[in-house]
Amino acid sequence: MAVVGMVWGSFNVQHNLMAGTPLTDPRYWLAYLYEPIITLPLVAMMYLATTASREGQVIAKARIAPIEIGLLLLSLVINITPYVIAGDLQKSFEYSIAPVMIAAVIPMHSLAAKEFAKMIGGGLPRTESLGAAEVIEPTPTLVDVA
Repeated sequence: MAVVGMVWGSFNVQHNLMAGTPLTDPRYWLAYLYEPIITLPLVAMMYLATTASREGQVIAKARIAPIEIGLLLLSLVINITPYVIAGDLQKSFEYSIAPVMIAAVIPMHSLAAKEFAKMIGGGLPRTESLGAAEVIEPTPTLVDVA
């Protein structure tokens, strides 16, 4: 989702900054890089949090959160500013979807990574501790059948 948001946002920002610019102008093509320049550090922080969770390490979210919030706000501003200024609420909402989705995916990814790290670190629950109705038998795969 973060990658889709970055690509979508790249087209939004490029259109906002360089609409009407000739294709021969290098700025036309470089404008596609503004959004990734802002959101790639967010993805890097997401990867860091995932790796730390998997290794059982704690990340100082109080230090990272202001950076994440600042980058997300910057991404939102460059995506919707022309439409907010024009008073076009529909376009403002439409162009805010990509940065908002990136903002939603980051905490979801971090939470999922922590939960998966707990499951991997703790192993699977033992069937002795489960009641008979709670035991789920694994479904045979083609490898099991062969």
